[in-house]
Amino acid sequence: MEEDRERGELRGYRFVSNDSNRRLYISTRGYLIYYKGGDEHQVTLDKEVKALGAATKKGAPVREVPAYEKLAAELKPITVRAKLKMTANDASNLTKVTEAFEKAEAAMFVRYQHPGKDGSVARMVVTPRDVSGAGYGGNDYGTDEDEAKRHKKLAKHGGLIYGYSSPETPQGNHIKVSQKKSSELADKTPGILWDIDGTTAVFVSLDGGRYEVSLSQSSSVTAPVIVKGAGPENAWPKPVTDTFLDMTQVSQLEKAGAVPATTMPELDKIDGEWTACTAKGWVAATKKFDAGRMNTGKIKAEIKKLHTGCNKHIDKFETVIVKFIEDRAKARAAVFAKASARAKSVGANK
Repeated sequence: MEEDRERGELRGYRFVSNDSNRRLYISTRGYLIYYKGGDEHQVTLDKEVKALGAATKKGAPVREVPAYEKLAAELKPITVRAKLKMTANDASNLTKVTEAFEKAEAAMFVRYQHPGKDGSVARMVVTPRDVSGAGYGGNDYGTDEDEAKRHKKLAKHGGLIYGYSSPETPQGNHIKVSQKKSSELADKTPGILWDIDGTTAVFVSLDGGRYEVSLSQSSSVTAPVIVKGAGPENAWPKPVTDTFLDMTQVSQLEKAGAVPATTMPELDKIDGEWTACTAKGWVAATKKFDAGRMNTGKIKAEIKKLHTGCNKHIDKFETVIVKFIEDRAKARAAVFAKASARAKSVGANK
C-alpha cells in the first residue's frame, strides 16, 4: 500500500500487487478506482462521506504462506530423494522401490487421505512426466462392442481393446487399449513419498504403485492429503487393485529403464500386422462399395466382416499386453510383502 499525497496532504491510498501493478485506489473523499488490464474503473458515492482515518497497518504486505507450501516443507525432508539419493525414474522401477522400502525409516512412512468430491484426487502416473510414451489415436472405423466383449482377459484389469481402420489412411490403422474407468488412489493407502516438486508429491504405495498427489487443494478441503505414519494395518485398502496399463504406459516404463525393452517391439509388430490386414480388407470392401449402391446396414456389415477377418491380431495384442500387466501385478504384490513387513518392523503401522 502506498500513500498518495499532494503538498503533504493525504489524498488516498494506492494498493499495488507483488508484481508492481496497481490494483485499487481509495480516495480519502470516498471514491474508488479499480484497475484492470490498463483500464480505470471509477466508483463514486452519491453523498459525502467522512475522510478515512489513519492507516492501521504500515509497510509492505506480508505474504501469507499457503497451506500446501507448509505441508511440502514439512514432508520434503522425509522423501526418498532427500534421504536415499535415488533418481526420479527409480520410482517406476520395482527393484529400486523394494530397495527404498527396505531402507525406509519409520518417519518416512505416510498415508494418503482422500480429499473428497471437491478435491483433486491422486491417480497413477507410471513415470515422471518428462518420459514420453508411444500412443495411437482412433481412425475412422472401429471394431464394435461385440468384439470388445470377447477380450475378457483384458477386461479383468478394467481395460477395453479396439481395432481402428480407414480406407483413406491405412497408416492410421491401429489397435488401441483403454481403461473403462480411471481409478483413484484409495483412502488410507500407506506408502512413502519419493519426491515433492512444487505442488505435486510423488507417492509410492506399499505395493509399488506410483501416484501423483496434488498438495494444493481447493479451500473446501481442510485436511491434508498426506499425513505421517502408515496407519493401522486393518485400515489399509487391498493392494494391487489398479493393474491396468496401456501401450503408452508400457512404452514409458521401458523408456525409463524400469522394465526390459521387450514388450513394445512385440506390440509394434502385431499392430503392423493389423495395419496390413485391414488395409488389404479395405481394398476388397471398397470394390464392393464402388460396384453398386449399398445401404448403411450393408456397409456396416462389410466393415465388420473385414475387421473380423483380422481379429486374430487383436487376440495376439491382448495376450502380450495382458502378460505384461499380470507380470507387473505379481511383482507389485512381492513389493507389498516386503514393504508392509518393513512398515510393521519399524513401528510405522500406527
